Amino acid sequence: MLSCLLLLLSLTIVQAQTKVQNQTATHDQFLTDKNGVRISGFLSLDSEFSAIGNNLAVGNGASLGLIFNRSLYFGLYGMGVVYDLPNLDYDFHIDDYEQYDSLYNYNFKVLGHGGLLIGGVFQPHKIFHGGASLRLGYGDLAMFDYDNDIVTNDFTFIISPQLEAEINVARWFKIKAAGGYRFATDLRTDLFYDKSYVNSPTGSLSLIFGWFGARKDKHAKRNKTNDTPKRKWFNKDGRQISL
Repeated sequence: MLSCLLLLLSLTIVQAQTKVQNQTATHDQFLTDKNGVRISGFLSLDSEFSAIGNNLAVGNGASLGLIFNRSLYFGLYGMGVVYDLPNLDYDFHIDDYEQYDSLYNYNFKVLGHGGLLIGGVFQPHKIFHGGASLRLGYGDLAMFDYDNDIVTNDFTFIISPQLEAEINVARWFKIKAAGGYRFATDLRTDLFYDKSYVNSPTGSLSLIFGWFGARKDKHAKRNKTNDTPKRKWFNKDGRQISL
């Protein structure tokens, strides 16, 4: 599963890089030139659904980054995931707390992680287009008791590749749906869970704000104005008058 997702991610990023190279092959470009590599930014508000253990996990977070030539982007992300909330069971009485073993004796459980984000977008000029991304982060799996004190926590490294579908709503706004997989490493094995406790398929929905339209070509507009034919004048004999 991981190798397939990473292969698809690599192919998408290679296609995006090829597009950038084709766009810039006719002349040398520099970041300080007016005609250099186009850089814009984005802010994404992300909601994610997955599973941790046998429980539904819901996450919310954000990512911030730079887009190069509308195709490649790099940035940072952060995500907070909560799951297994026994305090939402209104039939649960305080007298029953001591009857619960260490597996259930938590007010809530949370996974927080953040780190680097890299991705590519294929054919971003189309209304509907695809892409892929990879998140590499460091996180903490923490569990709190009913006094909101940490009972235990476990630091872990997160690898999360995903495939994406985007809709261009406006030049400054996109909606993205994605599906992928979350891998966690270095989890402890002396508690009630194993190393695959956090591993899960993921589905997410994102609202992305930024600038995604093509750069206006001022030179083309200027040339179009210069190419406008001049009005010709003629005398009564039908001969053209030089102005």
